[in-house]
Amino acid sequence: MRTKPRTLELGTISHGTARADDIVPALLAALDHVALSAEDRRMCNELQRDLDAWSDTASESDDADSSNPGTIIAGCSPRSDELACEIEAMLYETLMPLAECYAPDYCYLGSHPGDGSDIGVWPCEEILDDTRQGSYDGDCWRLQANNHPDEESIPADMSHALRVTDHGNATLYRRSGSRWTECWSTV
Repeated sequence: MRTKPRTLELGTISHGTARADDIVPALLAALDHVALSAEDRRMCNELQRDLDAWSDTASESDDADSSNPGTIIAGCSPRSDELACEIEAMLYETLMPLAECYAPDYCYLGSHPGDGSDIGVWPCEEILDDTRQGSYDGDCWRLQANNHPDEESIPADMSHALRVTDHGNATLYRRSGSRWTECWSTV
């Protein structure tokens, strides 16, 4: 049996919209593929149930409103506006902080730096841009291009090693005792 990863994958979770009612289901689906703590899994299941219940209620309300066109203003019923507010609150107050805990080392959950409607997990740009040893946070060793951590003498106090190739592809490794484990790669 294959076990779930402990962190979210790098890349896009939701694209083309900044609407919370589009982002929440996509983020819940991404978290479904991660080995969450029991408490976080319970919270995601509860949020999914709430989302399903709100969606069902909004659908019923929209069906009722469509029989009386005078109740629809600019294509939205009062119930769907309320639903959108509830979903947005759920996203920013509960789901985003929970999901951020499952971002890989030296990554963040949020908008892509070049596209605000591309929500996903991205490496922190500062760590990729900083080429001076230990200057980012003092815990990440900058490897020579194309080297593996086993090929360099890395100080014992460095918990991570980052390789950035001359093409800009990056791989982050985490020290696990005397071994190095790959955390993520942008290749």
